[in-house]
Amino acid sequence: MIKDNFTIASPAECGVSYEAINRFIDEIENRKIMLHGFAFLRGDKLFAEGYFAPIHKDFLHRMYSTSKTYTSMAIGALIGEGKISLDDPVYKFFPDKVPENLHPYIAEATIRHLLMMATPFDRETYGRFVGDWEHSFFNKPPQVRPGTRFLYDTCGTYILDCIVERVTGKPFLDYLKDVALREIGFSEDAWCIQSPDGYSWGGSGVIATTRGLARFAMLIKDNGYANGRQLLPADYIKDATSFQIDNSYY
Repeated sequence: MIKDNFTIASPAECGVSYEAINRFIDEIENRKIMLHGFAFLRGDKLFAEGYFAPIHKDFLHRMYSTSKTYTSMAIGALIGEGKISLDDPVYKFFPDKVPENLHPYIAEATIRHLLMMATPFDRETYGRFVGDWEHSFFNKPPQVRPGTRFLYDTCGTYILDCIVERVTGKPFLDYLKDVALREIGFSEDAWCIQSPDGYSWGGSGVIATTRGLARFAMLIKDNGYANGRQLLPADYIKDATSFQIDNSYY
């Protein structure tokens, strides 16, 4: 039987007043903020939840860049299984996309570098008119050595979810459901938008419910442990939620 990794409670049980929640809702309406929904948790208790029509609790909502964390946890699960490592060079997973004269900076790029958003590029390699996003990563000129500079870059996350899909042979979100998400009650209907290549767009395209996001956040807060099982590697989550790179001198 699938269980939630949180319980339902009243605001009072969590030390929150009903008046505070009502003031929050009033403020949203007074400011005319186009909020789709909210879920409030304290500890392992969901104590308030609301949606603004036509959105509802079962509505599958695009997670945008929160999707990157789903990709990261899929990578962590594969590392926990011993199928990949943080220091694997990413090019080795893409023999069909790598040119003979691969630039040394791209050759140095590892899974760790991409997770840190310290790719060899100063901008995303793909774009609206790029038909092969994997190819673009390995064939566009890089600007910096990987691991030296943080730069928010969705193309690195995309390459990571492609690695998951190449290793497992299934969409990365389906793999994550298999190893962890089903155990915590995550929606089976959740899915991910695809890139022109046919792989999931793990940097921006996860489609899930608000409760699904809450369940996922709880799993990470609890270091991958839920319902008496270690579903994701705790040491990986500790690293993933820790300071990794100093960008202050740029």
